[in-house]
This record gives sequence, C-alpha cells and structure tokens, in this order.
Amino acid sequence: MAREGNMRYQLTDLVDIAQLQELTDALYEATGIPSAIIAADGEILTSSGWQRICTEFHRRHPEIERACIESDTRLRDRTAAGDPFVVYECPMGLVDASSPIVIDGEHVASVFSGQVLAAPPDAAVAQRFRDQARAFGLDEEAYLAAFRELPVVPPEQFRAALRFLARLAELVASLGLLRKRELAASRALQESAARLAAIVETVPSGIAIVAADGRITFANAAAEAILRLQRDEITARTYNAPAWRITAADGGPFPDEDLPVARVLRTGARVEDVVHAIEHPDGSRTVLSINAAPLRDELGNISAVVASFTDISERTRAERKARESEAELRRLLELSDQSRLTLLSIAEDHQRTEAALRESEARYRLIADHASDVIWVLELPELRFSYVSPSVERLRGFTPEEVMAQPLAAALTPEDYGWFLDELARHLEAASAGKLSQRTFVRELRQPRKDGSLVATEVVVTVVTDENDKPARLVGVTRDITARKAAERALRESEQRYMTLAESAPVGIFRTDREGATTYVNPRWCEIAGMAREEALGWGWLRAVHPDDRDDLAAGWAQAVKEGRESPAEYRLVRPDGSVAWVLGRAVAERDSDGAIVGWVGTTTDITERRRAEEELRAAEAFQRAVIESSPLAILSLAADGTVTGWNPAAERLFGWRAEEVLGRPLPIVDEGQQEEFAALRQRVLAGEVLDGVELARRTRDGRLLDVRLWAAPVPDPGGATVGIMASMEDITERKAAAAALARRAAELSMVHRVGQQLRALMAPQQLADVMIRTMEELLNYRFGAVLLLDDASGRLVPFALSDQGRGPEFAARDREYVTNAEIVKGRGITGWVAATGESVRVGDVRRDPRYIPLREEVLSELCVPLRIGDTVIGVINVESTELDAFTADDQRLLETVADQFAAAAHNARLFAQVRGLAARLVEVEERQRQDIARELHDRVGQTLTALGLNLSVVASALPEAARETLAPVLHDAQELVTTAAREIRDVMAELRPPVLDDYGLAAAVRFEAERVRRRAGLEITVSGDDLDPRPPAAVETTLFRAVQEALTNVVKHARASRVEVTVARVDGAVRVVVADDGVGFDATLPPRRGESGGWGILGMRERVEAVGGTVSVESTKGSGTRVIIEVGEDNARHGPDRR
Repeated sequence: MAREGNMRYQLTDLVDIAQLQELTDALYEATGIPSAIIAADGEILTSSGWQRICTEFHRRHPEIERACIESDTRLRDRTAAGDPFVVYECPMGLVDASSPIVIDGEHVASVFSGQVLAAPPDAAVAQRFRDQARAFGLDEEAYLAAFRELPVVPPEQFRAALRFLARLAELVASLGLLRKRELAASRALQESAARLAAIVETVPSGIAIVAADGRITFANAAAEAILRLQRDEITARTYNAPAWRITAADGGPFPDEDLPVARVLRTGARVEDVVHAIEHPDGSRTVLSINAAPLRDELGNISAVVASFTDISERTRAERKARESEAELRRLLELSDQSRLTLLSIAEDHQRTEAALRESEARYRLIADHASDVIWVLELPELRFSYVSPSVERLRGFTPEEVMAQPLAAALTPEDYGWFLDELARHLEAASAGKLSQRTFVRELRQPRKDGSLVATEVVVTVVTDENDKPARLVGVTRDITARKAAERALRESEQRYMTLAESAPVGIFRTDREGATTYVNPRWCEIAGMAREEALGWGWLRAVHPDDRDDLAAGWAQAVKEGRESPAEYRLVRPDGSVAWVLGRAVAERDSDGAIVGWVGTTTDITERRRAEEELRAAEAFQRAVIESSPLAILSLAADGTVTGWNPAAERLFGWRAEEVLGRPLPIVDEGQQEEFAALRQRVLAGEVLDGVELARRTRDGRLLDVRLWAAPVPDPGGATVGIMASMEDITERKAAAAALARRAAELSMVHRVGQQLRALMAPQQLADVMIRTMEELLNYRFGAVLLLDDASGRLVPFALSDQGRGPEFAARDREYVTNAEIVKGRGITGWVAATGESVRVGDVRRDPRYIPLREEVLSELCVPLRIGDTVIGVINVESTELDAFTADDQRLLETVADQFAAAAHNARLFAQVRGLAARLVEVEERQRQDIARELHDRVGQTLTALGLNLSVVASALPEAARETLAPVLHDAQELVTTAAREIRDVMAELRPPVLDDYGLAAAVRFEAERVRRRAGLEITVSGDDLDPRPPAAVETTLFRAVQEALTNVVKHARASRVEVTVARVDGAVRVVVADDGVGFDATLPPRRGESGGWGILGMRERVEAVGGTVSVESTKGSGTRVIIEVGEDNARHGPDRR
C-alpha cells in the first residue's frame, strides 16, 4: 500500500491486522454493531458485521454505490480534518459514524461503524425502504427482508462502541509503534556495534579492555600482531601478569603501580603515552606506547579500562639510526560518533467507554419539569388515589381517572405490591410508636402499561401526617427510568467488554480507587510482576517493586494521586525467581460527569529489552567515547556537507584548534588549494569507499604543514544511508622526515660506495679529477669547488680538479688559471689553515672569519676538509657558496667521508703516474734494444750469410766435373740452409722491429704483420684503413703495433677463428685499431688472466697501451667472436718523442 504525503506511519506497519480483525469480530458478536477500519488512503483493513442490505443491494447497484462512495468520502474527509466523532445518515437512510485513529499525533486510519437504525423503525421508515426498492428496481421482498435484519443501536451506545473501537486500535497501534521503535533501536545498536567491531578490528593500533579485577577481557587483531599472542592467550592473562616480563624501554625495572591500567584504576583519570617494553619468549623485546581511559557504569564506578597501544620499536630504532628527535607513532581506531537513540513512550491509554456512559448518567437531571413525572396522592388507610397527574397517561397509557378508579394493586406488579405493603406497614408501625424518623422511601418498580407491557419507573414516596403526627396520606412522584436503565445496561456491557479486552491485552493493565489503591490487575500484569492478582490488590503491588525503587515510586504515585495528574515512571519489578523486569507504568484519572476523579486506570509495559538495549547502547557509546578520547590518533567526524561534527583531544593537540572552535564549521585544516582534493575524497567515502592509510598534507593553526596518514569510513544511519564520515589521522611528519633522512643517508652511502668502487681502479690524473668533480657535484650544492693537492717542495696548494658546474670548458680554464695564480699556500687562508692543521672548517659567513682571504667577493659561506694519507695531509677539498649558511653538518660529514677516498685515489694517481712514466721508459728502452738487436742482425749476421752464400756459389761453379756429382748436392743443401737462415733472420728482425713500421707507418706495418700471420696460420685476414697523416709519435705507433701483434697471436692460439678483420683509423681525434674475429669467444665480464703461454695476454696489452695514455676494451660473448678495441687520444698521438 502506498504511503500518502509525508506519513511517518501506516497502521499496517504497527498492528497485526489479523488480530485486529478478531477483536472487531468479537465486538460485533458482543454488541451487534458493524464496524470497519479503513486506512488513510482508503484501503479497507478490517470489516465486521456488514449488513446484507448494503453488501447485496446498495453496493451492487451502480447508482446507489456511487452515492455511497461519495458519502463515505465526505465522512473520511471530515474525520481526517480533525473532527473527533462524525455521525450522519447515508443517502439510503442508514446511520453511519466515523472516529479517527491517531498515532503519535498523526491520523493514520479511521474507524467506521453504521449500517444500523438509531431507533426501532415505524411505518414511515418501512415505507421509505419499500419506496427505495421500487425506485431502484430492487427485489422488494428480498430488500425488505434485509431491512428487517438491520440492528437498532441507540446513539449513546453507538458512540461509546465507536470510541471504544478507535481507542482499542490506537492502543494496539501504539504498542506496535513502541515495538517497532525498540526493534529499530536494537538494529541501530547492532549496526553501531558491528561498525565499532569492524573499526576496532582494522585499526593499526592494539586495543584491549581490562576488567576492574585486572583480567583482560578483549583484544583486537592488531593486539595479537603486536603482542605476538593469540587472542585467547591474551585474554587468559591479567594486565600485570609476570608472563609479560614488563621492563622500562631501556631494559630497566618498571613498577606495577606505574602501569597505565593500574594508574587509571587508582586515580580514575585517563593516562597518555606511557612507554614500557615487554620481553617475548625468544628474547626479543617490543617497546609499547600506551594510552588508557576508564569505562564507567551507571553509578559512575569504574567497570573496566580500555587501553590502546602502539608498537614503537621500529620508531626507536629509526631514531637511533637517524639520530633524529623521537617521533610519536600512535595508532587507534576510528570510529564514528553515533547518535543516541531514544525510544518513545507508549501512547495514552484508551478512553474508557464506561466513562462516557457514566457521564451521560451524571448529566441525568432530577425532575426539571413536574409535568414530565407522575405526581400522585394515596389516601390512608383506604389505599386509594385521590390525585394522579396527567403525565401518567404518557407513562402508562391510562388516564388519571382510570388510574384513580383502579385499586393500588393494579398499578404494581405482584412483587412490587408486596414490597409496598411491607414498607407502608413498617412506616405506620414506626409512626404509632412515635419513631417515624424517615418519612421518605424510594423504590425502582416495574409498572404495567395499558398495552400490557411493563415500564421501568422509580417512585419516591413521602409519608404525610396529620396534626396529631399520624400518617394520613402518601405523596409520591413516579419517574420513567427506561433510558437510565438502558444506559446502565450499556455500562455493564461496556464494562464487560473492557474486562474482556483487559484480560487478553498484551500489556499490563491496572485500576485503582481514587486514593490510588489497586482494585484490579489483568493477567499480563501478573505475568510481568510474577505476582498473583490477590497479592497485588490494595498496596500489595509495591512488594514486587525493587527495594531501590520502591520509596521513590510510592512517593511519586502518592503525589500524582494528590495532584490528579498523570504519573509516567520507569522502575524495576523483582519476580519471585529473582529475575528483574524493567517496566514503564502510566496512569490517567477516571472522572465522573462533574470531572471529579473516581479512580485511576493505567498500563504497565515490560521494557526490559528496551532498557537492555539502552544500557548496551550507553556502554557502547561510553566505550566509543573512551576510545576516541584516549586515542593518540586525531579522530574527527564530518557531516555529509563536510562540516565538523566530532573533534577529539588528539585532534586538538595535533592541529591546534579546540573542539568548540571547529564543531559545526568547515574543516579548517584543508588549505584553499586542497579543497578540490578534499571534496573528491569526501565524495569517495560518501559513496561507500573506505580509505586506508592515504597520505596527505594538512595545515595546523600556527601555519605548519603536516604530513598525515588518513583512514576514513562512511557513517550510515539505521536505514543504511550514508549520513557522515568518521576519520582518523596520524602525524607522520617526523617519521617521513626520518625516512627521508635514512633514504638520503642510504643514497649517500650508496654513492660513496660507488665512488669508492670507481676510485679503487688505477686512473690517469685527468680521469680521477673528472670522477672527483662529478661526485662533489652530486653530493653538494655549491657555486665553486676544487680539489687542491699540496706540493711538498713549495708548500703551495695546486689545483688537481676544478668544478665548472656545467658552465663549460672556458670557465674551467679561467678558473684553473685564477686558482693557480692565487698562490694558495699552506697556513694561509681557510684552505691553507685546513692543509696546515688537518682539521675541517665549515663557515656560515666568511666575512666574519678572520682566516678568510676574499679571493671572490660573491662568496659568503665555505666548507673545506683535508685529504689525508694516514696522518699526512696531501691536500684539501674546498667548496664555496654565494648563500649564507649553505652547508650543514651532514654535508661536512659526507664530504669528510668522500675525502678519505679522494685522498687514497689521489695518492694512487700519483703513484700511477710514476709507474706509468717508468712503464713508458721501459717500453722505450725495450724498443731501442729490439731495434739495436735487429740492426746488429742485419749488419753482421745478415751480411755474413750473404757472403757465405756468394762463396758457396763460387765454389759450386769452380768444382771439377768429376767432383760435381758427389759435391754438388752438398753445396746445394748448404746454399739452401744459408737462404733459410737468412729468411729466419729477417723474420726475427721483423718481430723485433719491423722496418716497415719505421719506414711506412702503422697501417703498412699492420698489413705486413697480417700477411705474415696468414702465411703461418692459414687465417683469412683483412686489413682496412689508410695511412695516418700526420703519423702518431713513434712510441704510440710501436705500442699500437705490438697490441695488434698480441691480438693476432691470441686469435691464433685461442679463438679457433676462420676469419679476422683489422681496422686502423683516426676517430674523433684519436687513433683507433679494432681486431675482430669470428671465433668461439669468451665471457668478457670475467677478470682477465695472464696467458698460459707467458705472453702479454689482455693484461699486458692494456698495461702497455695505458702507459701511452690509451685504452683497451674487449667485447666478447661465448659463441659470438671477439672484438679488441685499442684507442690512443689525439694529444698523445701528435705529441711524443721524435721517431728519429
């Protein structure tokens, strides 16, 4: 059924319609009055006793039905407009009525009754219905038969029954409304508990509840993880159990009385940020930061303590490593503020039907007009009427004359006549004895009418005496009491219906007298109180009231009775089995027609479940408040529009605003530029998303920008619609700074390690200088920077590496010239002081340091550290900035760390330069020796072999013919040996120093060597490249040629190649030779080893090439051949010793 307008309730939501139908059916059986309950939107909910004349005739004829519907609509509209009781005659001549059903001030339905006649039908009424049958073409006899079945209900009875039915529906609906609200409250409590449980189980902080006796009764999932125990293991202990092995954070003792739970139990005040440690069975320790707050019962006593704790072990370790200030790491739940649900009281009890009837009786007046009563005079002792007023004819149908002509017995029934004679005799006897004190007596009679029927009367008889005070006559007044008797009968019937309802009502019902003493309780009351009906009467019911409530309740009830006002009260009843029931008692006064209180009627409703729900809700709210108030996390709640509805103390401490400054206002911690981000996050949560650990930046009251971690969840109403947001925030500013510092430190250490790896390799001075400058520029932000080495002979600090900061080679050249000409001397200036003392200097403002020599006016701050080898200072690293206080202690520490590596590398570079010079000299000497040996072989051995060959030719030509046959072969062999020896001498000369190298240069020598190897090894060798012009220095040409020789030798020995390509070229100002083969290859990432043959191998090749300022690189993988690249820079290629 659709709900109209803004109706909050529908009767079908609050009442069991089937039960209500049973009640209306029972009412119809008891009274014969038809009824129906119709909802505000027109739906018929119950119907009882509807008459055949309507169901079979009126509602089946289209024209009559249309008129009936219009009539019903007018009736319903009048009722909905607030008319408390509407009676009207329908178009077909039947009486109908309506009364509203109002629940909690809202009209939800109406009770309809009717299809009755207000008085017995006379001939005119019967004729009207006959005419209607004819007018509408109905079956006349069947229609009149249905007409004769119509009940006749007097208006007062009709009105009382209708009001009774409306109040009954209101009472049942009110009980249903109460139950519905109780269920809604219970659901809200369950939802609140579920939300709270979900939040408690998902927050990152541990939460535990400790009973007043020290037992741990609850622990959340985070507590299990932090304490490294299962939940049942935690709850099996007390908070101070020895098994916890509690110590101070530094490992020292920690007194039990200083434990946070003990302090809360002792002082009743919350405690915050108590730090101690627990030791686990494996010997490891966990450092905890704990907050604790009390939970109190209704009397204000501490019933438990809620503790929240965070594992700060990692935090303390991070502080120690980073040497940062201690950061508070706290976590706790978010929880949302829950609105308190209040259950409404039961609606007013139904208005008693009998009150209306008694009011009718009270309004009954005595004789207003003597003409309406019969006045008569009866003479004594004849017992004959001497006067009868004319009204007797209206009462009994006899004229006064007829009555006076009849004996007294004719005016009474035999029973009443006997009573009259006895009463008269008693009064006459009293008069004779002079004891006639009461002259009037009253009796209700039944007197015969002329038509044979009996009429109910009340007679008031007064004895009139003569002058001797003897009874002479009786004067009487007879009144028709038919209407009063009918009302009394209706009252008795109403009382019976009331008792039937009370006996079966689902709530306790009681009645009292005007003083408040109980005269009736129904079975439900006895069931609630656990007391028999007889025990509850009078003031016995007070024995069932809880002793703590009894005096206040009795006093309140007595005062309410005295003041005549309603007395709602909630109190406890104790049943015989000891169980306690909370009840709501309400009573309203019963008044007579004059408004005087004649008693009280009330209801007693069992609200135990409601109270239990309220207590659980209060406990949950208390727990929630305690958790929120004691939480180290900033917890706040927002309405759907973003205004603040909750702000806990931690939020005050974190952001600086007090709760009263932010409640009901927009969230102040969001900067103007963050509003769009904030709105997007708010919409996500309102859409049902839960935010878990979102990192944000938020502003404090003093303008600081904090890094925070946000948890947020939607807050639903009992219907499930999201109405707000619950959020918690953790300050992670210091933690992020510590993490950034650790990351920065790790990066620095990684860089230092990488630089160390690079510096450990032997480098030429310029290579080393480049590495130093790149490292300094990566580590520090400065304007000018240099590595200066100390010349022991002169005491000057000579530039070794200068930083151009990306400003190009021209700046570097000018700066080198500037620094060189500055004559920086040991002991003079800041750099000289550092070189002299071996101590680092960091100056925030050089203008204030007397040691500073203003070489550059724009320099404002300087950092200089020594380069040491052992205790000997060999130089300094100096950086300068155009900003004040540009360098920190961390910068100094880092530069000092690098300086140790720079010093070792610079020292090695010096040694390397010396070794390199010696190696170059050794190569030069070796080549000169080779050249000398080759020259000696050419000049001496070569000439001797040539002469020997000529001599053998002469001898051979001079042999006699007889000797030729025997000597000619010998001479020929000798000549061949001489030729072979000469050729081998030439090969040795070529290996020692091929003449083609000196005569034609590198490219020709390489082609010569390739051809020699091809002939010897059978390889396919291709040489490409033109002669170099100008030619490189002789030492460079010799080194490159020897490297090619070694490379080709390695191919023959190890490569198993079939083809070799040799390229000689000048590339980007450098001479480059590449030897590539298609052999088996090898893993070039492995360190090179000396060749097994004792030759140079890769190491020897690299050492010789580096000695002339060149490089050797090898590219090879297994199965893919090998490339050897030998390269010497342009400077070395053009400038070297003369080849001559």
